[in-house]
Amino acid sequence: MHGRQSRTQGWRYTLSLPMLLLLGLLGSAFTLPMSGTASTLTFTNFVHHSTPAVLWNVMIDDATANLFTVKVRIDPTSTMIGDILGLGFNVAPTYKALLTASDIAGTQVTGTFQNTGSCGQGCNFHGVTPNTFDRLVRIGHQGTAGGLITATTFTIAPHGQTWDTSTFPMVGIRAQSVGLGPNGGGGSAKDTSSTRTLITAVPEPSSTLLLALALGSMYAFVRRRSTRAV
Repeated sequence: MHGRQSRTQGWRYTLSLPMLLLLGLLGSAFTLPMSGTASTLTFTNFVHHSTPAVLWNVMIDDATANLFTVKVRIDPTSTMIGDILGLGFNVAPTYKALLTASDIAGTQVTGTFQNTGSCGQGCNFHGVTPNTFDRLVRIGHQGTAGGLITATTFTIAPHGQTWDTSTFPMVGIRAQSVGLGPNGGGGSAKDTSSTRTLITAVPEPSSTLLLALALGSMYAFVRRRSTRAV
């Protein structure tokens, strides 16, 4: 009886070891390697230079390799909506020297401008301090014939810049046709924010951990067998 029980325990350990090794190898095969930890820069406390006020969500992240992704939308809780015409942003001096118009891309981007407060017809920051931005990105076209643009996304080449709160110290949003939803109204928005928070995502446990557990189990198993042999 004792011999059968020992053989049963031995099979249990023998079967658990390949299973743990398999989990580790599968984790290594199907888990994408993390080359870095994604971070998101969020802008809040917008200063509304005109009324009625629109509530904005503006985030910039580096989740995609070799790209900054800018995401702008009207907050779902905002009672006012509008048609986004442009987004202005200031950048760190070293980054500014490297940026070109071709570094900015998006399906709704219709133009880029440098060191100005105007981004085409109906899109300006007159009356706002500061009223110029290092880069101004034009979104869509003036008028609501094609519907209001209430959210937009575009990318910016990072040029290897260090990613922190100083990379983008300020953003500004220009919108027209501001009013109550769903079709907006005759209002205008020229809003800016320099209040920003950088949040770094906590990485998920690596598949290497699973493999380490399997190897640890192998060591414990061999050590147990050796002890019994003695």
